[in-house]
Amino acid sequence: MRFLTCACLLALPLSAPAIDAVPRPVAPDGTFAAIDLPAARHVRNIGSQVDRLGLCVFTSVQQAADWHNVSQLLGFQRWMAKRPGGGYPEKLDRELAAYCAAQAQPTPAYVQHVGGDEAFLDLAVKTGRMVSITYAGADGFYPGPVLHMVNLAHLDAEQGAVIDNNRPGSWVWMTRRQLLNRWRGLTDAGAAMVVRDGAQVFTVGGGWAVVLLAPPPPPYSRPRAKTPDAPVEALPQVENFGLLRLPEVPAPRPAGDNFGVDATRLRAAQRKYSLNGTEVSRSVAFAAVLADDSDRHHLTFVGLPVPPLPAGLRDRAHVQAYPVGAWEVAQFDLRPGVTLRRPAADRVGAEVSHAADFDAPALLASLGGDPPRPDPATVTLTADDLTPAARARLDAAGIGTFRVTVGAK
Repeated sequence: MRFLTCACLLALPLSAPAIDAVPRPVAPDGTFAAIDLPAARHVRNIGSQVDRLGLCVFTSVQQAADWHNVSQLLGFQRWMAKRPGGGYPEKLDRELAAYCAAQAQPTPAYVQHVGGDEAFLDLAVKTGRMVSITYAGADGFYPGPVLHMVNLAHLDAEQGAVIDNNRPGSWVWMTRRQLLNRWRGLTDAGAAMVVRDGAQVFTVGGGWAVVLLAPPPPPYSRPRAKTPDAPVEALPQVENFGLLRLPEVPAPRPAGDNFGVDATRLRAAQRKYSLNGTEVSRSVAFAAVLADDSDRHHLTFVGLPVPPLPAGLRDRAHVQAYPVGAWEVAQFDLRPGVTLRRPAADRVGAEVSHAADFDAPALLASLGGDPPRPDPATVTLTADDLTPAARARLDAAGIGTFRVTVGAK
């Protein structure tokens, strides 16, 4: 299916701020990106070997998995290259489940949203999570609207940035409004962006977002230093993430076209929020699934397995474990052993303690002792949320208990 842009809907205000692509995670005004995945880890979009349709959806989810240390998904794009391309929410549910089953691995917990609720993006970024979002282009690099998914790298009250898998190695900065419009498929004048396929007209964007619920990486222990610009060609290459490797199937060329989002299915999707393929209410998505856990400390194991943790640690800290040679160890200035850092503020959290081995009493003392368990949160559920299938998904995702009230969605 070949899509053509409808350029007549792209009239932009003459005063529209510039959209800048820069080769480092720092905005032109000096703002550091919330997500600074090293450029050498950026994954380039490719086309399916079956039908040549783009794999931007699956590429974006794999890239988010790299940020979150969800290692079982790091081969997702390559596996999808042997299957039909193009993505939409229900297909992503099926393919993630199929891929993880083929790897004999559990499907990681994730939440999807369709509909453009910007509070969903704000909460994800606040908690340090990398979001995969639809992106409608029309930014200079793309002369017209596109059907595409990228990764959200930053969003604050003034501006935002994306990492685009059609141009890896850069952060694309724009105003908050410009970013939200391109997520939802609107021009900067507020009109709908569309593409045409013969007599059919399809809207783009749709406000689709995917968030893995794994913990974010630990914060830096001190403010980040500004890194010098480096050409992509000079960056070290990593197997399956190399920017210089020719893809097994050529990537779709940047144009007003489809890079891997199935607009016919996305337009028809009626779900608002879902957990691992099961629809949940907005209340559950925000309070029980994508909860605001930005006040947690960060407990990181390097070169050590994660032992059973007492509740006082497990419930108050994001836990990650990396091999000594992992990219995160150098990126976040970690040392072998066990490191505890304060909750992240602008991706910085001072180091509380470091030890060669795990010492639960010492770590609990650093946190001020083992506090009483808090009362479960009150979450409004609907009849759909109370089905056995929905509750099983919540349990499988490790969602904590919460007090239930029944109300409208």
